[in-house]
Amino acid sequence: MRKKKYLIPGAREVIALPSAAEIGRLRHFRPYVRQSGDDWRPPWLLKDRKLLDYLIVYIGEGHGIFTVGGVTFKVNTDDLVWIPPDTVHEMCGTSERMNCIYIHFDLVYDPERSHWDACIPGGTNGFPDCAGLMHPKVDDPVVGKWRGLMALENKMLVKKLMKQICIEHKRSGKRAFLLLSGLMLQLISVLISESQKGDFFENIRWKEIENSAENIRLSGEGRMNIDELARSCRLSPSHFRKLFREIHGVSPMFMHNQTKQQKACEMLVYSKMNVSEIASSLGYSNVHNFSRSFSRMMKVSPKNYRKGVTPQG
Repeated sequence: MRKKKYLIPGAREVIALPSAAEIGRLRHFRPYVRQSGDDWRPPWLLKDRKLLDYLIVYIGEGHGIFTVGGVTFKVNTDDLVWIPPDTVHEMCGTSERMNCIYIHFDLVYDPERSHWDACIPGGTNGFPDCAGLMHPKVDDPVVGKWRGLMALENKMLVKKLMKQICIEHKRSGKRAFLLLSGLMLQLISVLISESQKGDFFENIRWKEIENSAENIRLSGEGRMNIDELARSCRLSPSHFRKLFREIHGVSPMFMHNQTKQQKACEMLVYSKMNVSEIASSLGYSNVHNFSRSFSRMMKVSPKNYRKGVTPQG
């Protein structure tokens, strides 16, 4: 069957087309966030169980021993673990404290299957009464193979996205389904890119720029020094800015402001500090400058963000 051709006024040649795998993802991937958390735990153990949905866990700090699909491995700070549905797994935190950032989600939303919520306990290895809720197998050449500990280079970006998803889910999850789905697609896109980098990481200059990005994300509320970042990459400040934008799509200053705003989001959602205290802790000269900067980037004022108001525009 031939593909139908359309005569579109003002039509131009389509130069870039998605690959077969990307077409499949565009057609089918519709993430739905069910549960999330960014918490600190004492030593803990969750015995063998299976899930009906996907689970992704980022170890923000600490160490432990996980088993996924019969493979046992150690986890440490900045490790990422991907657990597909219907996969036996056990998780054990062995450090005195462990920060776990986690998301339970459907990769393919289905209104007939996705609307449930449960904390499935350890020891659950079958679902005789709710088999119809099991997420179907995803036939994807990359994502379909993910299981267990994942190799990451851009760890801070993955952590940043997961923390942002947890924040948005906690403050407005019942009103932000599309926003959360979009953030999950962004996270999955980053993970796919990480999986396919291969020899690209042989480019030493690329690694240096990426390390600079990690330093910016780690700086949080601290100040950013472009000259020092450029010098660490053996580049002039102007050349550093150019390469940074080419690789990350934004300027170093924009990424730094994003990092500060995410820290502000965390404080607004998780802490009891007032807006003036948050502004001061982030290094703003006054609360008005902070509110103006936050509102410009988040499309909602700090006070309304804390109330769970969905960003506009």
